Amino acid sequence: MTCSHRSVSRSRQGTAILPRAQQSFSEAQLALLAQAQDHKRRSPGASLAVASHFTLINYDEPIAYSAPPQDMRFVPPRGPGNPVAWAGFNQVNTGTCEINQARYFETAVRAAGATDGPYSTHVPADVCVDWHFSGHSHRSGVYEVAWRQMQTIAGQNARTPVRGIEVQSARDPGIQGPQPGGAREHTRFIVSSCGGPIGKQNLDHELDSWTLRPPSGTLLNPAERLIHQIKTLRSSRSAGRPLNERPRLCVALDYLAVMSTDPTKKIVPPLTFEPVQLPDSGGRVPIKLSPTVARLDCIEGVRIWVFEGGEGRGSKALKTWHLLSPQLDIDGKLLTMTLDKGHLDLLNSSLDAHAGPDDENRGNRARSVEQAFLEVTLKKPTVNKEDWSADMDFTDPWLFPLDVWAGKSDWGLRTWAFQRCQGERGEVTDWNFLFKNYETKGYYRTKEIIHRNIEK
Repeated sequence: MTCSHRSVSRSRQGTAILPRAQQSFSEAQLALLAQAQDHKRRSPGASLAVASHFTLINYDEPIAYSAPPQDMRFVPPRGPGNPVAWAGFNQVNTGTCEINQARYFETAVRAAGATDGPYSTHVPADVCVDWHFSGHSHRSGVYEVAWRQMQTIAGQNARTPVRGIEVQSARDPGIQGPQPGGAREHTRFIVSSCGGPIGKQNLDHELDSWTLRPPSGTLLNPAERLIHQIKTLRSSRSAGRPLNERPRLCVALDYLAVMSTDPTKKIVPPLTFEPVQLPDSGGRVPIKLSPTVARLDCIEGVRIWVFEGGEGRGSKALKTWHLLSPQLDIDGKLLTMTLDKGHLDLLNSSLDAHAGPDDENRGNRARSVEQAFLEVTLKKPTVNKEDWSADMDFTDPWLFPLDVWAGKSDWGLRTWAFQRCQGERGEVTDWNFLFKNYETKGYYRTKEIIHRNIEK
């Protein structure tokens, strides 16, 4: 039995990338389900699977699978639209359906574990849905539920007990191994990740709720009574060209940096620099890691790519990329990058080139290099329990645009600041820089690129 997914519902979870299904469960779908249940009841040993694109159980992205069950509750809505009962659509069932969900749970879902007295319903094993398969969320999971007595607002000063669903268990078969999946036990809600793009996971906030996962699907072998995840394992084509099945750690770290600018995400910037006087500090530049990145212990080294052009040197000015490979000392949350005299000479040369030769006061005002990048080389992360990093590629470096500023020279000392470029400049290609310095290689200004694409 399959249930389709249609149109977007206007709510917090409905207007984002996980719209709710507004036309399920329809009366026709429930009639088909009842027919399948009757067939199972009359067929000894038969099992029953339901498939829908929308999810019935699916944790919102900030919610970890380690969350306590008593916090993972909702009242199945009767729909359509927003339910009267409390917590009908919440962080436990993002991307669900709106109609007749309560009837589905009451007539087809057999709960696992203990239930609460008269406020629970009992669906016999010979008519229950054994497995409900879903997709939609790109987050793999095997969920088991129980009925719980809950309180809901019935009036301004009164509370009325209602039946609600509590998620007893949330597991990822791709990270935590095959999960039990026998028929005629209780209903298991199985959510597959995705077969094409990269999936996501959040077992215990290991990557600030955004652990990237390889393309995968679900394999259920009823005879084996286990639920497996099938993952893409290829690493190269027959011709030798690499594929992109393995999520990259550098992309995950870059995502944390970008999303840390959104206060609602509550993500600490993964890597920041402390301002420092050079060369008075002995060339040492402190780098602070977020608690998440410090726990991962995944940084091996850093390199800085610095551009030296010639703001005032004319079209014949040499355009050079200098590669600085400073020493890096690691001590928990604090890294120390040490720049030697040669590194500082190259940085000062790049500052002078950007300032131009006609700037008589260039040594007495704040200046910056024209363009720079920080390259962070990575290693396998340190994990405490389930090794989610086993499916991740950490061989590519984390590379991002870097602002390098030097304050006014004061008795030969100067305060230096290193930081990731803010806003769009830290996320997308600087086309204007490429046009200015490498026009002969076929680059255009940003506005010209936009107009060319519009004309096409």
